[in-house]
Amino acid sequence: MPDASASRPGCQQPTGASPPAFALPKPRRLAMRGLACELRLLLRRTSSIRSVGVCLVVTTHDPSSPISTTPSVSVVMPNFNHAHVLPKAIEAHARQSRPPLEIIVVDDCSTDDSVAVIERLHATHPTLRLVRRAVNGGPNAAINTGLAEAQGDLVTFSAADDLVDFRFHERSAEALAAYPQAGLSFMDPSRLYLEPERWERVPLALAETMTFFPPERFAALFKRNSFTISSNGVVYRRAFIQAAGGFRADLDWQSDWIANLLLSFRHGAVYVPEVWAHSVAYPQSYGSKGVRSAAGQRRLTLKCLEAIATDYADVAPLFRSAALLPEMRLRALAWLCQTPEARSFITPRLVYRLLQREAWSAMRPLLPQTARRWMRRRVGRSVGQQQP
Repeated sequence: MPDASASRPGCQQPTGASPPAFALPKPRRLAMRGLACELRLLLRRTSSIRSVGVCLVVTTHDPSSPISTTPSVSVVMPNFNHAHVLPKAIEAHARQSRPPLEIIVVDDCSTDDSVAVIERLHATHPTLRLVRRAVNGGPNAAINTGLAEAQGDLVTFSAADDLVDFRFHERSAEALAAYPQAGLSFMDPSRLYLEPERWERVPLALAETMTFFPPERFAALFKRNSFTISSNGVVYRRAFIQAAGGFRADLDWQSDWIANLLLSFRHGAVYVPEVWAHSVAYPQSYGSKGVRSAAGQRRLTLKCLEAIATDYADVAPLFRSAALLPEMRLRALAWLCQTPEARSFITPRLVYRLLQREAWSAMRPLLPQTARRWMRRRVGRSVGQQQP
């Protein structure tokens, strides 16, 4: 099978043990979850038909048959010592209702049997490609390596321990085909907590149906709403993310935050109010450990604002008007006073939003999930209906 670098000279191994194996949900349960979502969408669209007693027939799709002329999708999957979950992750992408053009697994000098697992899977999935890095560089370096290899019109970066349901590619490609000016599409987040096992959907409630938000209107969403784009549910237009430089290695776990907002503020974004991708809440993951580090968050907050002010000056006014920071806690105000670039982002709206978020963080654990969802839907509807 294709291999970008058969030899591995100078391979530097990172410190720390590899993540332990965990049991992901059984494929049957994931399939039923996706089928339930699919049926809800069908029933919503055919409410007028049901009233006259038309029989609804659900059929399965043959992956070998063409579906539409929507853009092709490349999957880039960075991997370091995730051999135990790679088969499930690769199968989930390969068995999509609209299969990807290619699945590129970038192995970042794994010390387990990841390479052997990928080579075995290639026998049944010929669109699977293996790219082996010669030196361990971390997730962002692996993502950029895969991005340079990708050939699809669109690209999604999928962690080996995240999950996608069977219409993720189809719905994302439809969204970006409908709005060719958009830089990316994103969906409602969904998280799987392992101990105890439970699912949590986080409806953003930005619109009732698939909606394109031009840059100025996207920034206006943050005037009353507060949300984060979950990167595991994002599909990028490949030419745009490449032009933006991919995921910046110097921004570590905040690289996706700035990339998502950069493309949305430059080109606009399509919101799909559905759940077809799920992240696993793994406490020792790269991002989870990073956001718990006050020193790391301070360093990256200042670095992100410096990058916005200097490298992305064309969209810096939208970042300021939206009052967005990688760290939305009150302590960030003290960090912003340390550099001229950061001080320029301090606005009355930012101060208000930080105070609001601090109050919400204290209230959130006291409110039942139904109340939190009701509040988000109420705020999201009013913001989503605003004119640009």
